Amino acid sequence: MNNDIQNIQEINSLYSEVREIIASARQNAVRSVDFCRVQMY
Repeated sequence: MNNDIQNIQEINSLYSEVREIIASARQNAVRSVDFCRVQMY
């Protein structure tokens, strides 16, 4: 039972890290597009 709880916590931690990576990638993509727009104009 205790092992199951630990596994669930590890999975939740992994999901949290993946969410942070995706959010960071989205922010970087937006910045990159904005920078390209500035250069274009």
